Amino acid sequence: MSILPTDTTARKRLKLYTYLMEFFPDAVLAEMEVVLEGAKQHGHNEKLQWSTGRGHDQMNKAFNHLFDYGTGSKKDTDGTWHLAKAIVRLKAQLQRDIEAERATNAAVEEKRAQYDKSTPHPEMRYLLPSGTAVLPAEKGVTIHMGSPPWLDESEVRDVEPTK
Repeated sequence: MSILPTDTTARKRLKLYTYLMEFFPDAVLAEMEVVLEGAKQHGHNEKLQWSTGRGHDQMNKAFNHLFDYGTGSKKDTDGTWHLAKAIVRLKAQLQRDIEAERATNAAVEEKRAQYDKSTPHPEMRYLLPSGTAVLPAEKGVTIHMGSPPWLDESEVRDVEPTK
């Protein structure tokens, strides 16, 4: 499954090649050196592999490199650029955040789909947290089947009946 948009206009808008190869080719190569150095350091030799189970403190590590850069040290002891190391760390954190948001959104959508599948029987009563049972049409109260089960009774209110 591609993470790129499937919409033709959105795909054309990205211009990934132009961004990577024409805007910052030297910076991309500097990042690559950091990644290769990291692979060697962690015993992966030249194989590119992001060990996602390691290095959960990306922000502090990135800012350590920014601090070094800000105090005049452009390169680390291994010869790679401090800014390139910070960029790799920030990209790793951004990747984790995007993946976490994607997983959360997928879980929410899955829950929503489960609730949307159930259609109320016209005589079905809903039990509110207070223990009060109501019919959806009773006294103009509207209860949406897609509402989460933790719906607070204070969120259920009298509304005008729909026509």
